[in-house]
Amino acid sequence: MPTIAEVDGTRIMMFPFDHDPPHVHAFGADFRVNLAVSDARVLETRGTIGPAVMRRLRLWVLRHRSRLSQLWMDARRGNPITRIEE
Repeated sequence: MPTIAEVDGTRIMMFPFDHDPPHVHAFGADFRVNLAVSDARVLETRGTIGPAVMRRLRLWVLRHRSRLSQLWMDARRGNPITRIEE
């Protein structure tokens, strides 16, 4: 599962050939959260994530949703998933 970015020490990853809806996986020291690409809604969470960290992750997804959508389509076609550089 390639890391596509890091946000405040949280790894943002995307699986090739993952299930719908399009989403990213965010892994922190004490949590894991899946966020929808379309609107950054929380699809699944495990562990404890603070509200400030969640807010930053959701804002990051919203700010990059166009690129994330493109990466999702590329991944579904079997193309390499590249990093999002800030």
